Amino acid sequence: MRYNSQGRKCSLGQRLGWFVGAVLGVVFLAPAAHATTFQFGANPSDPGFFGNVRTFTMNNLTVTATAWGYTRDVPPGQDNALEKAALGQWYTGLGVCDQSEGQEWNCQIPAHQVDNLGPDNWVLFTFSENVNPTNIVIDPYGVWDRDVSYRVGNVTLPLDLTGKSYIPEGDLAALGFTDWVEQASTPSDQAINIALNVNRPVNALLFGAKSNNAPDQTVDGFKITSLSAIAVPEPKVLSLLGAGLLLLVSGVALRGRI
Repeated sequence: MRYNSQGRKCSLGQRLGWFVGAVLGVVFLAPAAHATTFQFGANPSDPGFFGNVRTFTMNNLTVTATAWGYTRDVPPGQDNALEKAALGQWYTGLGVCDQSEGQEWNCQIPAHQVDNLGPDNWVLFTFSENVNPTNIVIDPYGVWDRDVSYRVGNVTLPLDLTGKSYIPEGDLAALGFTDWVEQASTPSDQAINIALNVNRPVNALLFGAKSNNAPDQTVDGFKITSLSAIAVPEPKVLSLLGAGLLLLVSGVALRGRI
């Protein structure tokens, strides 16, 4: 039996209040979720091949990465749609070799980056559950500008971007992607940590050098060294917690009446 500070028997309302407070403390005052950081550097390096897929798992969260170039000829002679590229994994991170660069043996050199020298290069990251992407570290191979473009979204997986266009706009939005987010930097050979302006649960991130090297017309290029994201519980999980709390409170109330 629980008694209050005056030595009197606690009322049912008081007992319920203490009980609900304890449960809410466990559920909502637990330490905040920490970001999971995926490291993409590799030694020895692996240049990959056109259409290869790379997966990385940490803390029960999996990210799948694929490479894309804006190199598909539709109609012939015009690079106006996305096409599978090779996703290389180098000492400082992920780089892209697109199909405009010749045969796959040309992808062996470590100078391949995620760049906008010619066709735009992109890396598509898809996640095994909803996340809030927070940071991405890029590292140029030499001195390059470091402007970036990215889009996030909730898409149907697995996702194939072959033949999808973003000039003019339309295809990516129809798949579930938001508008472009662009962040400018300066030319350097130094790595930079970019804070991603997302703040919403998503399952896909399309990331690359600034599209069409606009507005400064300076070539941007870099390897992707790491990506950090926080797993976001699905609404149904929170609903189950709420339902369980109500059942527990009802049980306590019933016991108080017996």
